[in-house]
Parts: sequence; structure tokens; C-alpha cells
Amino acid sequence: MKPHPRIRKTVKWGGAAATVLLVVVWIGSGWLFVGFATEAGSAVYFTAGGVGVQTSRRYAIDSPFDWGSRKAPLWSLWDWECRSSGPGPPSFHTPPGFSVFGPLWPFMMPIAGTTVIAWRLDTLARRRARLNLCPKCDYDRTGLADGAVCPECGSAPP
Repeated sequence: MKPHPRIRKTVKWGGAAATVLLVVVWIGSGWLFVGFATEAGSAVYFTAGGVGVQTSRRYAIDSPFDWGSRKAPLWSLWDWECRSSGPGPPSFHTPPGFSVFGPLWPFMMPIAGTTVIAWRLDTLARRRARLNLCPKCDYDRTGLADGAVCPECGSAPP
């Protein structure tokens, strides 16, 4: 079963927009720190080419939306950091929770790959329709009646 043209068009253009947005955030996070925090201390932040999530006030983000300048390069393409904190010794009053930080590019790859596949399938479908080819086997349907099945593979006309 082939996808509906509207679905393919939505995947194609939505994926292109999402990929461009993620690339802009990835490159911009090399120079800027942007964070979103809740009252409870949970936060999502983008910095140094990566994205971080935390569930405690381990790294303070002052307001629900915080940004500032960071002179960090796009740190590492492969390093992931995961920290878990508990009550610990009395001198460390760290609330329980965890913090995860990793590169942003792995989130871009599936979206970009799906977008490229959708663009390619749409290009092939338009080419077949323009050249009057069978959508299943690429047989040239020139000279066949409008409702005739494909003599090569037996599929119904588009």
C-alpha cells in the first residue's frame, strides 16, 4: 500500500523544516546557552552542540527561559554524560535526581533520513507520472488505453 500524497508531502516539508531547525539550534548552541526550566527544577538546555535534561536543581537555571553567552566549541560529537545524585554526605546538599547531556546531531539523523527518503519517493512518483510509466515496473504505457492493465506486470493503471 502506497502512502497518500498528502502524507508524503507533510513528511517531506515537515521533515525539511524540522531538520533545518535542528541544524540551526545545533550550530547556535555552540555560542549560546538556552535553557527552559520549571518551578520544580526540571530543565532542558542546549549548549556546546548538545542537549541536556535534568530533574533537580543541580545546575541552576534562574528563570523559565534563560540564555547567555558561552565560549564553548561544539564540544564533542560522541561524548554523553549521565549523572545521578542522591542525598550524599551532609556537606553536599544535592537533591535527588539525574542529569543527562549528549550531542544534538543523533536526533537530526533519523529526521533528515526520513525527509530524504520522502523527497526521493515523491520525485520518482512525479517522474513516472510525467513519463507515463507504470508505477510498479516502469514499463512505458504510451499507446495503451487509459483503463488497460500493464502488459508487463499486470498492475492496474494509476
